Amino acid sequence: MSNPGGQGWPNQPQQPYEQGFPQAYDQQYQQPFGQTQQYQLESPQGFGGYPPPEPPKKKTGLWIAAVALVIVIAVGITLLFVLTSKDEQQAAPPPPTSAPAPSSPSASGVPEDNKTESTTPGWQGLKSIKDGAAYDIPSGFDTKPGRTAGYDDGPTKVVMHESMVYKAGACPESRGSNRGRLGFVTVDQMAPEEAAMKAAKAWAIAGSTEKDTQPPQIADPPVSQLPIAGGTIQASSATVTFTSPESEECRAPNVLVVSAAFKNGDKTTCFLITVDQGTPDSLPAEDAKKIVASLRPLK
Repeated sequence: MSNPGGQGWPNQPQQPYEQGFPQAYDQQYQQPFGQTQQYQLESPQGFGGYPPPEPPKKKTGLWIAAVALVIVIAVGITLLFVLTSKDEQQAAPPPPTSAPAPSSPSASGVPEDNKTESTTPGWQGLKSIKDGAAYDIPSGFDTKPGRTAGYDDGPTKVVMHESMVYKAGACPESRGSNRGRLGFVTVDQMAPEEAAMKAAKAWAIAGSTEKDTQPPQIADPPVSQLPIAGGTIQASSATVTFTSPESEECRAPNVLVVSAAFKNGDKTTCFLITVDQGTPDSLPAEDAKKIVASLRPLK
């Protein structure tokens, strides 16, 4: 498949969407990644509410003596300051020769490491602190954290965050090509059944829409219960298979989309994987479903 998360790849059906759940869905879920308006509260500037001080009274008889005393004190302070400064310069340690160490990735908001312990033998565990969830993946995925991917210039808009790419560069002649992606979709407090159905359907519609054309009609996929977290949680899951537009580079015979959503505290966690099918380097459908089944809340 072509990369849905790049900036203007050639022949791309739609452009990446960077704000959240599809616009066609309920408005309260439209902008989970939207920018928050910032309001600056200005403190009043003033004299503090107190009256100005009275001018000092004149004491002519003491003026000359006071000036002389001030001069003597000033000379003494100056000599003391010079002597003290010389002593401090001799005792001060030399300045450090090396610059401070650069800030860690976590200081800039990027996770230092998204790896976690795997529950699937031979696979790598990944976590998303933002979503409070973890899952396992086989080899072949690029696990760099902090990426989003999706569609934004068609009638159906959808995005996933913490997106991991499978078989990046699958077609060397097609910039940004890959054989699949997975990640999380922000749905806030939407019911798991609805979130799983809408996420899978939205990705299938967006991924199969030819640019500047009407989206295809895709029926609501059936939602079933899927045991996750070692069988301790029943998640809602939906599966859709669609055909990519003929204009898409690195096109596969069909594309599989699997979603899973479950209640996680006071919010719903929604996970989505989309992978090419029917090519020699495709991720097997069994592995895609195995990835989804490994989904679990962070402890």
